[in-house]
Amino acid sequence: MSPALAPSISSSAEISALIDLLHTTDRRLDELLGGEVDSVTDPAGHTIVLRRAQADLRQSEHARQVAILNAVPAHIALVDSWGTIVSVNKAWRDFGSANQLPSPSHAVGLNYVDICENAHGEDSSEAQRVAFGLRSVLTGESRAFSIEYACHSPTEKRWFLLNIAPLSDDPSAGAVVMHVNITERRQAAETLEILSGVTERRERMLSTMLSSISDEACILDREGHFLFANQRLLDRWGVKAEEAAGRTFSELGYPVAVAKKLLGQVQQVFDTTVAVSDERPYVTRTGAAGSLEYILSPALAADASVDFVVGIGRDITQRKNADTALRESEAEFRTLAEAMPQMVWVRRSDGQALYFSRQWMDYTGLGVAEAMGNDWAKPFHPDDRQATVDAWQHAIATKRTYSIESRLRRADGAYRWWLIRAVPLLAADGTVVKWIGTCTDIDDLKIAELKIFRVNAELRRQQTELRVLFDLMPAMIWFKDTENNILRVNQRVASIAGLKVEDIEGRPSHEIYPREAAKFHADNLKVIASGVPMLGIVESVQDGEGDEIWIQTDKVPYYDEHGNAIGIVVMAQDISQRKRDQDTLRELNADLEARVQARTAELKHARDEADQANHAKSAFLATMSHEIRTPMNGVIGMIEVLNQTSLQGSQVEMINLIRDSAFSLLQIIEDILDFSKIEAGKLDVENAPMQLADTVEKVCGMLDHLAIKRGVRMTVFIDPAIPRTVIADQSRLRQVCVNLIGNAIKFSGGSANWGQVSVRGQLVERHADAVTVDLIIADNGIGIDEETLGRLFKPFSQADASTTRRFGGSGLGLAISSMLVQLMKGSISVHSVPDQGSTFTVRLRLATADIVTIEPEPETEAWADGLQCRVIGADSALAQDIGGYLSHANVVVARSTDLAAAAVADAPTGLSLWILLPGVPVPPLDELRAMAPRRADAETRFVALGWGNRRRPRVEAIDLVLIDVDTLARRNLFRVLAIASGRLREVAAREEPAASEWSSAPLRREAQLAGRRILVAEDNETNRIVIRQQLALIGFAADIAADGREALERWRTGDFALLLTDLHMPLMDGYELTKAIRSEETAKRRMPILALTANALRDEEVRCRAVGMDGYLSKPVRLAQLSAAIEEWIMPLSQSALQEGGRVLAAVEPPPVDLSVLAALVGDDSSVIDEVLGAFRESAGLSSDALRQGVAAGSGQIVSDAAHKLKSAARSIGALRLGDLCAQIEEVAGGRKTGKLKALLPLFQTESEAVLRFLDSR
Repeated sequence: MSPALAPSISSSAEISALIDLLHTTDRRLDELLGGEVDSVTDPAGHTIVLRRAQADLRQSEHARQVAILNAVPAHIALVDSWGTIVSVNKAWRDFGSANQLPSPSHAVGLNYVDICENAHGEDSSEAQRVAFGLRSVLTGESRAFSIEYACHSPTEKRWFLLNIAPLSDDPSAGAVVMHVNITERRQAAETLEILSGVTERRERMLSTMLSSISDEACILDREGHFLFANQRLLDRWGVKAEEAAGRTFSELGYPVAVAKKLLGQVQQVFDTTVAVSDERPYVTRTGAAGSLEYILSPALAADASVDFVVGIGRDITQRKNADTALRESEAEFRTLAEAMPQMVWVRRSDGQALYFSRQWMDYTGLGVAEAMGNDWAKPFHPDDRQATVDAWQHAIATKRTYSIESRLRRADGAYRWWLIRAVPLLAADGTVVKWIGTCTDIDDLKIAELKIFRVNAELRRQQTELRVLFDLMPAMIWFKDTENNILRVNQRVASIAGLKVEDIEGRPSHEIYPREAAKFHADNLKVIASGVPMLGIVESVQDGEGDEIWIQTDKVPYYDEHGNAIGIVVMAQDISQRKRDQDTLRELNADLEARVQARTAELKHARDEADQANHAKSAFLATMSHEIRTPMNGVIGMIEVLNQTSLQGSQVEMINLIRDSAFSLLQIIEDILDFSKIEAGKLDVENAPMQLADTVEKVCGMLDHLAIKRGVRMTVFIDPAIPRTVIADQSRLRQVCVNLIGNAIKFSGGSANWGQVSVRGQLVERHADAVTVDLIIADNGIGIDEETLGRLFKPFSQADASTTRRFGGSGLGLAISSMLVQLMKGSISVHSVPDQGSTFTVRLRLATADIVTIEPEPETEAWADGLQCRVIGADSALAQDIGGYLSHANVVVARSTDLAAAAVADAPTGLSLWILLPGVPVPPLDELRAMAPRRADAETRFVALGWGNRRRPRVEAIDLVLIDVDTLARRNLFRVLAIASGRLREVAAREEPAASEWSSAPLRREAQLAGRRILVAEDNETNRIVIRQQLALIGFAADIAADGREALERWRTGDFALLLTDLHMPLMDGYELTKAIRSEETAKRRMPILALTANALRDEEVRCRAVGMDGYLSKPVRLAQLSAAIEEWIMPLSQSALQEGGRVLAAVEPPPVDLSVLAALVGDDSSVIDEVLGAFRESAGLSSDALRQGVAAGSGQIVSDAAHKLKSAARSIGALRLGDLCAQIEEVAGGRKTGKLKALLPLFQTESEAVLRFLDSR
């Protein structure tokens, strides 16, 4: 049989038909005999006693019905119209006996409604529903009632389906109550859902059969005249008995063909004495159609001739419909079986396979022949196969439910655990019709069970360990309940009591401790009632020998899962020896107190000395910082001043040598002071939002000159996946980077070959509110041996003495770096091979900023957005870094190892850039262009990267831009691409003024009008000279006071834009001076005050700000540092001072444009100069308009870009003041400093008009 077809079930229908026929025959006999005929003699001469036969028949029929009901596995009870149980079947009785129900009559005679209504407990609501349902069926309000309910036994969980239906259309006839065990359906829900539909249909058929058994019957003569017709047949004809008597088929309205056929069959029976059975369709007078099954049987006379023909007809319309429904049900069964997650199978009573669902076939991979044949057990695991087969054979033999857990091989060879179950489908006589089974995947459950088993084993092990520990504890431990019964004790309790543990546990406390039990119990009840433990109770008990021992006891209540106190835990320590020692201790107490007092005094004295030492150390650090920085300020300051004068070549070299030596000495001093501050605990980490990439790239840029000097090629790459803004201490992180990168340059340079230093920032891990970042500094320098690595981060430690001689340094740099990294909660590690190089890795976990307080720089990545680039070169590491930058900026990136490969590669349409890495030979431009694709829809431009000192892009031609990769930052890379693609125009210009371009000191009156007059308070003569010269170089006039008191008097009588004050001066120091000015300036505008101090400790800066200072400069002060600090506070005031003065200092200022600058760039050809100036006028006008529009729109980006473009162009033609103003505007706009920007705009307007007037006057 094909597994795609569900099995057919027809025996039930046949049994139903036979029972119908028996009931019809019984009723007909009653009608024919009417109780008046006692016996009948058949044609063979046999006499039948009708009454006895009728009684026997009824008894037989009743026995059949009882047998049928007893064969049904459901628990069935028949109730009368009042709900009283009148009969129950065998299943009902067996269930009551098996579950030891108390009713000896199995509830017969009890009222079912009353039982349900009086039910109590958690199932009472369901019982009330059953009572209501039964009453509604008995009263005729409802045709049926059904409910599912749970009925669990102590050993298993069970569910039942309760069905209530009337016995007939007349509610007074009573009802049938049937309880069907649906536990198997619950356990295999999907399969039993299918079977439940079939079961319900059969229940309805059985209910119909029992309530309406009725057939048609008639008696015919040879000519087809009706001699008799029962009421059922008359009802179908719609006539009365007297109207039908003696009439033929035709006369009763049968169709001609039907009448003819029936008459022929009747005459055939008369002729042959053989019964004829057939079926035919019919149509009633009301037009209802149906099918009729009939039999024409001969009634023989004494001479064996046919006396008359008895016709019995049964309306088989419902059976026909049921057959159709059965076929549909089989199809539904098949469909549902295929849709279920379980594998479904059906077998014959002998175990032969009839059906396997598609899931079985798909899972096992068996073919139809294998599955339906003897190979059905093939997929089972070899270890499970025999047990599975044996269990199946046992189920067949015992007709019991088949259930086993086995492993089944999947088609791919993997095994999974399955629960395999089957239930027998029984016929009325108890024989097995077939088996219906399912396979449920329980592999995950088995894994869970294994885990539970392991957990339980672990729990048992832990319990054993806890018991061992419990018994090994030196303290005595009791667990008691609220009645003072001892529940559990440890071995220590038993030992002291002189008993065994089992002799104590479970006994009342007074039996073990009769003397103390009452007091113990009272204390226990107090603890339990209050919930407050009693700790440190000192009490006595008797041991097993009757001796008194002292114990110190803690009593703590313990609770059940509902929070109710259910007992107390008592833990006691034997303190008998301690009690004995107390007297001795009391004797020694006085002496000990005296000793303690003496020791306390010694410790206090030692602490005071330590505090004095710490104060002395802090004072020493402050003094050292001040005393060393003060002369260094004079040295470095005057070097910078001298460097701005006109010097010859040899003098410049000497000045540079002096400057480098001074800064080397300063770095050593800084290292020593930093180390001392860290050791003294004076150095703190101050975390704030910062830009990691900018910080690292600026350190590389700052150390670029050192790399050039040492012959080192340095590259920098910061993973673009690292968030732009993180939370860290920027100054300390910069200090670590300077130390590590500086060391890498120092130890890899100075050899015959090029030194190589790689600086990388790599994202390691991203967290919800932080990132883990590695800063990796690698070099190809001298390397470090294993012995030195062990002491590398110790202070004053270098590889050997020759290291200091060759490279200099204090030996503190790495120690300080390591300490700073630890303060930042990070780690630093090193890997090194002698003569091959070293790699230092700093790992930091940096919080990401929720609110970015640092405004981002102009979005340089937008310059490259959407570009198409091909990276050409064999340096895979550098190509990967550049590709990473480009991909993150939404650039389409392709790779070629050399120009030949690039020439034959597929070229995209539109503009594309070829980026040539260092090492790629760059041919002449014509040859390079010839290699590019020659298509009308494609354009190629070139960016050549090399090694060297070129830090700014050089435009060789419109399609070729050059720049070196040394310290190439991401922003500069995108700028080069933007220039090469034509998105950004770059004009070569000087970014910083040359020495000759520093301003000279303005006259005091002019400085006052311009808001550039500064008051300086400094007691050191050298420092006064240095600061005066430095201020003059950056365009400020200085009034110098030798102490704070003199400075205060000058401030009271003068008008100064800013105060620079030393902190430690005679008569009045910087702190007192600041306090005095702040207290008196209430009626005036607030003057900025900046501290100048040689004390570099953090405490000094905090104190400065606390008294009202605005800034803090640590000596020695660099010229650029001083200029930036002053410009931050002076610039907003300068314009207002000029306006108050009522005039612009044009008379003392040089012309707005110095054409010698332009001539130095392009030569003296006037036509070329005119052409450049004309182009400047045009671009300057556009940039000025864009700048003003950006200010009006509030867009710092537009303002910054416009100022940047105009800055370079202005400096190129010699409009240096305009260029400086544009640089300031660019910086202020990028920093979102709105107030300063508004102050600069009038200056910009005035200067730009002056430049245009100058150009017009030529």
